[in-house]
Amino acid sequence: MLRQHIAAHLPLSTLAGLEGISILTAYKSLARYHSRYTTALVDRRSVRHTQRLTLDPRQLQRTVDLRDECCILRRVAKVLAAPLSFMGRILKELGLGRNINLEPT
Repeated sequence: MLRQHIAAHLPLSTLAGLEGISILTAYKSLARYHSRYTTALVDRRSVRHTQRLTLDPRQLQRTVDLRDECCILRRVAKVLAAPLSFMGRILKELGLGRNINLEPT
């Protein structure tokens, strides 16, 4: 699309409509192309730059077992070698975020 715009001098708005993208996206791509040419357009995926961590089922069960033993968040995170903020989010999703909600078995 950008090559057609540059080589054939076709209006960018027409080309954007044919490609099914907004004119704003087309102008952003054109600016990116002018700044670094073809290398700027190689990989432009629409995904988050940082992906959220996840636990496999075995780690998730280990997390629940540790909380059943009344282990604090820091201990659970240390055993699983995971960041505190991530483990806090996981425990909250499981409903095990606070020790006062736990009953030892």
